[in-house]
Amino acid sequence: MIVVVLIGLLAALALPAFQRTKRAALGRRYFNDVRQIRDGAQRYALEHGAFPPNGIGALHPELRGYVPDKLFGTTTPIGGVWDWDYDQNGFTASISVYQFTATDADLRAIDRAFDDGDLTTGTLRKMSDKFVYVVEP
Repeated sequence: MIVVVLIGLLAALALPAFQRTKRAALGRRYFNDVRQIRDGAQRYALEHGAFPPNGIGALHPELRGYVPDKLFGTTTPIGGVWDWDYDQNGFTASISVYQFTATDADLRAIDRAFDDGDLTTGTLRKMSDKFVYVVEP
């Protein structure tokens, strides 16, 4: 009986640490993917003189060859789909996750780790049904 109680106690102590680790890994994976899209869009802009047009609910097809194929048409680490935004949301260029499923706590954790910790300012922003990474204001 004592062994069962000790195992239960250890499991209860380990669960919050596991959840923090899982949330941190989710944030790192999201940010790695968004950096790959950002870098590809910037290479595109250097070669073509401007960013590609708005993606309308997806990464713009002109980003193929600049962005890894695995990021086209796949669910993002925070749920939803990638969306390339050009001249949208008040920014020149941004990368959005449309219809994300991550909780506000997950989004705040990502923002704290990679930006200013405020979902209404900085490079990472939550805007209604989009989580936005600002490439160029």
